[in-house]
Amino acid sequence: TGRKTWDRLLTAVLNTAAAVPSVETEEAVSFSLKEARHTRAYWILMILSASMGLIVTAVFFNIVPIFTNQGLTDANAAATFTTLALALGTMQLIGGVLADRIRLNWLAAISTAFITAGIWILSRADSVMLAQVYALLIGIGQGLFGAVSNTVWVRYFGRAHLGRIRGNVAMAMVAGSSAGPFIMGATYDLFGSYQFSLNM
Repeated sequence: TGRKTWDRLLTAVLNTAAAVPSVETEEAVSFSLKEARHTRAYWILMILSASMGLIVTAVFFNIVPIFTNQGLTDANAAATFTTLALALGTMQLIGGVLADRIRLNWLAAISTAFITAGIWILSRADSVMLAQVYALLIGIGQGLFGAVSNTVWVRYFGRAHLGRIRGNVAMAMVAGSSAGPFIMGATYDLFGSYQFSLNM
């Protein structure tokens, strides 16, 4: 009985191993960083990732003065982060499911539309309700984009050089995140208002 059980277990393991794609197969369909840079998809996703970092970080770093300039309070600004975090976490879970059912380029476009709508609402948020709507839209957009970002690189460019590709993308996102607050602060100093940068 023990021998038969062992044989069945060994057969199951071998069958499972046979069903897993080999490293050679994965590498055959994988792009190197140099090859990825020659594709339009790479640059679209790179610019989109950097832009997300730039926009969201700029807003987060300046959210209190943005709200106070529009007649709201520090507490109103702080309250938006709870709504944003809940929306972001929920949409990352839902986005992971949607990423298997909706084309990733469409999902990226939808997430961008939510971010754009959220910034538009923020530029006009003169009430607690509009402040919460801004947070909800930004959270949904970020959550969806997180699901796209965690999926799209491996699907488009394979796994063999994924670390180098995503490392370059992370560098662009950090650069965008560093530039965003600086640009928004500089435009405020120049124009005396956040409306110029919010409407850019």
